[in-house]
Amino acid sequence: MEEHRVFEKKAIFEGLYEVMVKVVKCQEARKGLQNLTYSEKYSDFIAILSSLNTQAYNAFQQNLVE
Repeated sequence: MEEHRVFEKKAIFEGLYEVMVKVVKCQEARKGLQNLTYSEKYSDFIAILSSLNTQAYNAFQQNLVE
């Protein structure tokens, strides 16, 4: 299976994968993360996660950028 097709038809996870790639590229270029854009599905996932469990949301966000 090709890596870029792993999350095909799984919009939330595809969005997460895209965000992780963007974060790594910014870190490698030593750029800030303040202008990243996110897919609607990913944003919806983050909104739901933060409303259900703020500790899980904070842990998720911290581990995304480490």
